[in-house]
Amino acid sequence: MPKVTRAVADENHIKIKASAARLFTEKGMAEVTVAEVMQAAGMTHGGFYRHYESKVDLATAACRYSFTHTAAGFFNMVSARTGDESALESLLHLFLSQHHRDTPGSGCPVAGYAADMMREEKSSRLKQEYINGVKYVLSEITSLTPGAVLAERQEKAMGVLSTIVGALCISRAVKGDAVSEQFLDAAKKLIKSSV
Repeated sequence: MPKVTRAVADENHIKIKASAARLFTEKGMAEVTVAEVMQAAGMTHGGFYRHYESKVDLATAACRYSFTHTAAGFFNMVSARTGDESALESLLHLFLSQHHRDTPGSGCPVAGYAADMMREEKSSRLKQEYINGVKYVLSEITSLTPGAVLAERQEKAMGVLSTIVGALCISRAVKGDAVSEQFLDAAKKLIKSSV
């Protein structure tokens, strides 16, 4: 069997992480097997242990990847939008959209991992990775929030993050009913009127 080059091994490692991140945010960690992740990455189950020691190891790496790639990419899209909207309005438009609701695998990791993190031990590396990611998202929203006093902007950003993640989760849970879109719209209106 030919030896895999370091470049190919690194590429495979990223494919596994990216596939896991997508599947974990789409279905939840408990519902996804290592075999499914490897299949989605286009590899065999046997190759998993050359990259990760366990599913928890993979979940930690996938969570970090979700924040450094998916969430960071989301904020790049917000900053790239032009027009009459403020940056915060652009965030609301992108985050509280039917497209974002319908594509959890490529969506916000704060929402995507939330249910799993409620069950995670406080001291776990995975939980700490998630907390770090939430703090990153919060700092990005703080930078988009109007106001001169940092502490007030951070408090408003916490309210914005809580509202948009809550609205997105509920909207996904009731998808198929007209109330699903109403939750997204109501969250937009509430934030625009209060920030």
